[in-house]
Amino acid sequence: MPFTIEVKADVSAVQAVLKGLPDKLRRKVLRKALEKATKPLPGAVRKLLPKKTGLLRKSITRTTSTSKDLSTITARIGARHLPTEVTRAAEGPPHKHGARTEKADPFYYFHLVVLGVKPHALSKGASLRKKVQSGAMHPGFAGVDALNKAMSAQGGTVAQTFEREVLAGIERELGK
Repeated sequence: MPFTIEVKADVSAVQAVLKGLPDKLRRKVLRKALEKATKPLPGAVRKLLPKKTGLLRKSITRTTSTSKDLSTITARIGARHLPTEVTRAAEGPPHKHGARTEKADPFYYFHLVVLGVKPHALSKGASLRKKVQSGAMHPGFAGVDALNKAMSAQGGTVAQTFEREVLAGIERELGK
C-alpha cells in the first residue's frame, strides 16, 4: 500500500539554470539533492514507531528511484523485507513446547501499524453486522501516523536542504 507525501520546494531561483542543463546532468543533481534532503527522515520515523521487538524500527529505510520516462525522482520511506524468526511468549494456555516462534517480516505489516486496523472477524462464521457481534473478533486499533508526523517535524528542513543541495550540485557540476 503506497503512501504519498509531497514536499514541494521553491526552486524558481535555479529553475532557469536547471532547464539549461542537459537532462542527464539535471537528473543527477536533483537525485543527489533529494537523497541528502531525505536522509534524516527514516530516523525520525523510527523514533515515532512503537517498539515491541524492534524489528519494525530496524527495517525502516529510504530508497530513491527515477521513473522510466526519467521525469520524476522519488524518495520512498518504508519498511524493507527483513524476514526474521521472533520468539514470543504464548498467550492463553501454555504451548507444549514453551514459547512459540513465528516468522515476522515488517514489510507486510508496516501499513497496518501506520494506518491502523478496523474491528474485524477473526474466524470462520464470525461477523459484526448491525453492531451485533458473533464469533471471535479483533478489536482493531488506531494507527501511529509516523510518516506524517515525521514530515511535519522535518518538512521545512527537508525543503531547505533540497534547495541548498540543488544549488551546490549545479555549482559543482558546472565547475567540472
